[in-house]
Amino acid sequence: MSNSLPYSKKDVDYDNAKFRHRSFSKVIAQSFLVSNRKRDCFSCSTGKFLLLLLIFGVAYLMLTHTSPVDVVSKDQTIGNSNIEGISITNGAGRLKKLWRRAPRLPPRLPPDAKGTNNGIGHATENRDVRSMWITRKQKVKDAFIHAWSGYKKYAMGYDELMPLSHQGTDGLGGLGATVVDALDTAMIMGIDEVVAEAGTWIEENLSNRISNKGQSGASRDSDTSYLYDMYREAMNGVRHLLVRKTIPNGLVFIGELPYGSNGDFSPKMDHLVCFLSGTLALGATKGLTKEQAMKNNMLNFEDLENMKLAEDLAKTCFEMYAVTSTGLAPEIAYFHTEEYSEQDLDGGNKSSEYVNDIIIKPADRHNLLRPETVESLFVLYRITEDPKYREWGWQIFEAFEKYTKVDTGGYCSLDDVTTIPPNKRDKMETFFLGETLKYLYLLFEDSSVIPLDKFVFNTEAHPLPINLKT
Repeated sequence: MSNSLPYSKKDVDYDNAKFRHRSFSKVIAQSFLVSNRKRDCFSCSTGKFLLLLLIFGVAYLMLTHTSPVDVVSKDQTIGNSNIEGISITNGAGRLKKLWRRAPRLPPRLPPDAKGTNNGIGHATENRDVRSMWITRKQKVKDAFIHAWSGYKKYAMGYDELMPLSHQGTDGLGGLGATVVDALDTAMIMGIDEVVAEAGTWIEENLSNRISNKGQSGASRDSDTSYLYDMYREAMNGVRHLLVRKTIPNGLVFIGELPYGSNGDFSPKMDHLVCFLSGTLALGATKGLTKEQAMKNNMLNFEDLENMKLAEDLAKTCFEMYAVTSTGLAPEIAYFHTEEYSEQDLDGGNKSSEYVNDIIIKPADRHNLLRPETVESLFVLYRITEDPKYREWGWQIFEAFEKYTKVDTGGYCSLDDVTTIPPNKRDKMETFFLGETLKYLYLLFEDSSVIPLDKFVFNTEAHPLPINLKT
């Protein structure tokens, strides 16, 4: 017969299976059972009798022993007649505990997992974020309806609305440009009433107007394979000849060489250039998300360079808005470089980090409700999935709402974005409905709507399906 395992007294006092200390009675019982005396006692009837006597004695003590702590814990004012009953009940409970299997301890979460409620909090947060963007998307839809209401009331059939004088103007050939541009925006937003109004007008009037003007569709070159090669060559020239950084904060911008590649560099960038950010991103990933393109090994070194330039340029275009007093960008900006600087020509927002990087000359301070920056924000959000582009777009939309909205209907251009209140111009450009509000709406819309790997937007923001079979 082998000897008992060499547990120390500390091991006997500690219950390794349940991870808690044993009671005194369990320690005595365990010590007795593992000792050699166990076999000697069980070998004779006298030993068996003494063992039974010991068990009943312990049971009797537990049933009759009174615990003052237990009595007090029940009720401080309880009478003597009740104390005995409580004590007996407690003793019986202890006896019952001898035969009851100890409960298993519940598993414990690691410290960093506490409070997550199995992901419910994260799911709630996601629902709140989705709800917020649905609300903001509706705000853009409301803005479109407000702009259309002014055009319909005062300028239906004209190219553009003059919202301050409540009349229309034909500056784009007299073909009803706003109606044509706004139609697919209304379709995307699901505004059936506007779709019906615009569609009816186009059906009844556009053909006759085109005929009277003697205009026809332009010829089309079916072989467009050379265009991508031209694009790559052009972007290579942009990266190596036109990209510079500002001082003191290093904003990336694209300047000009007005006298050719051997002439002086001009640190001037029109707001129109801000479309290039989205174009660079689309050229790199072909409309897929950056993550998908990386996973599919689609991005070469040139593509990665273009993606970096796209994101840097989008940052600069947004800061052209944020640096002004109104939060709206000027038509043209100049940039502070080591070779070029001008004093007292900032955007007016002294709290901007980039107030000393961006120069806005008096002749360039107007805003025409242009779409190029929000176009790129829309594309970059779809491709990078970075929510900052949505936030930037929302800030721009809020500035449009605050400073360009006309109560009687429509939105207007501004004379000077660096002063508050800004002087208003009596013009709502057709691209505000056809492009600016469309891109803002899609920026806040789910990415499955008009996916960029299935559709391409032309220069006037009209989405065309990509037919890869031809």
